[in-house]
Amino acid sequence: MTQTDVASRLRSAEDFEDELFEGGSYPALDLRNKRFAQCRFEAVSMDKAQLQSVVFDECTFVRCDLSMALVGDCSFRDVRFEHTKLMGIDWTVARDLLFDVSFEGCVLSYGVFAGRKMRKTELVDCVAHEVDFSGSDLTEASFAGTDLRDAVFNRTKLVKTDLSSALHYRIDPSINQLSKTRFSMEAGLETLRSMGILV
Repeated sequence: MTQTDVASRLRSAEDFEDELFEGGSYPALDLRNKRFAQCRFEAVSMDKAQLQSVVFDECTFVRCDLSMALVGDCSFRDVRFEHTKLMGIDWTVARDLLFDVSFEGCVLSYGVFAGRKMRKTELVDCVAHEVDFSGSDLTEASFAGTDLRDAVFNRTKLVKTDLSSALHYRIDPSINQLSKTRFSMEAGLETLRSMGILV
């Protein structure tokens, strides 16, 4: 399928199921109110895409670019992102019901997840600089290998959260909910120092 064919197909239909969209650059593509079920996107660039009220159900994005996409009232149900750029997205405006996403090798920097329920979410080997997790529920989430430089954790629920191999993060225990949270040795010692405990 040529790039023109992909663009035409994405614009012409409203409902897609079990389809592969591969290659091409479509900045600011308008996909509002469309539905994608069991679809796969590979090497598709849709930065600044308009995804308001789109339903993604059991979809996978591989090596794509969705930076600065608008996701107001967008549904993400069992959606997997792999090696995809997702910079500057305000995830707080996505639909709450069944918000189920996972990220592997993605760039999530400057995104906002404030207040989101993200229990058991996997953010593996990602770059998440300056991401805002304020008020999020990250119970049993995994940040394995993820770079959290300057990420914001404030009133964040980090119960059984795995940060043991995450990088460059700081957690203030006085303003976050911690219980059985797994820290790296360095971050654990820093957390104790912030509490006035010397080791």
